[in-house]
Amino acid sequence: LPICQGCARRTMNPNSLASGKGRVPILALGLVLVATLRAGELPKWLRTLAAQPVTSTAADVPATVLLNETILEVDQWGRATWEHRYAVRIVTRAGLSEAHAIVAYLDKNDTVSAADAWLLRNGNVARTESDNKWFDWSTADQQGAIFSETRVKEISFHEDAVPGDIFACETKVE
Repeated sequence: LPICQGCARRTMNPNSLASGKGRVPILALGLVLVATLRAGELPKWLRTLAAQPVTSTAADVPATVLLNETILEVDQWGRATWEHRYAVRIVTRAGLSEAHAIVAYLDKNDTVSAADAWLLRNGNVARTESDNKWFDWSTADQQGAIFSETRVKEISFHEDAVPGDIFACETKVE
């Protein structure tokens, strides 16, 4: 499934997507909320997460996933739309690598219509990037192939993050 990945690290089978398999509501969590965001405005779900008190964790936990939600909606014509929201609190320096997101899609069939990422520090926005700042690349090199229809968009805030920050992303693939 096209999914914004933080700690989920899922392996996508592009053949199942190309053949139409997997276009059933496998993961349908929460309510479908469509938010139109103005520049610099945080979505309501992220403001709510950022306002929650910090819970204690074991000393060896590098990061805590606050939200990992995928909503799959199939319209009456069978077209699928995946919306994914992910948020993680960085607990230690070892968790800085979790300030990273990937969304996979098929080059000819899918469109990444939204890709936003935020880094929050003390409840305030430390950094935000929209779709045009995400790095877009083919998975062919990673697979050792000459060509692949699977592409990914990727963003990383690990160099800017510090323990205590919240990294979040929201993607939409149609």
